[in-house]
Amino acid sequence: MWGVLSFRAAWIRENVRWMVEHTAQEILDELKGLLGLGYGPEITLRDFRKVTGISGFKVYDRWGTWTKLRVAAGLPRRAPVPVVYSDDELLREFHIASLQLDHYPTVGEFGRISKRGWGTLHQRFGRKNAVLESYWGWCQQLGPHGGFGPAAAGCHGQFGPAAAG
Repeated sequence: MWGVLSFRAAWIRENVRWMVEHTAQEILDELKGLLGLGYGPEITLRDFRKVTGISGFKVYDRWGTWTKLRVAAGLPRRAPVPVVYSDDELLREFHIASLQLDHYPTVGEFGRISKRGWGTLHQRFGRKNAVLESYWGWCQQLGPHGGFGPAAAGCHGQFGPAAAG
């Protein structure tokens, strides 16, 4: 019985040491080991934690950031995920700017008023005429109040294809 208990005590002592200490080099070696097992360059901190049992706190405590650890292991920095706005979000921004100005915004006006840049509109819809055509179609889908209540009558009031000239 004492043999079993001393074995368990030694096992617990070793595992507690591993859970508590983790040097920066040990963490790096674990990540490199996972790469050698077939985990690719898209390995996430969550996956790393799940497989190794090393807490995110330990990674940040020893390395500062997950990216620094990845770079030290020879992995590339992960590219930021671009924000993708829906057509509705972009056209709503255009609508709000139009209402604030009481006319369709110019490129500069839109950039000052909106949270989005004109380049985002241009990239999605094309030149200004194409933006306006998309906007008019969006207004027609929303109904007489533009989906914003009576204050949004500009969607169908003084604005529209005739006012674009």
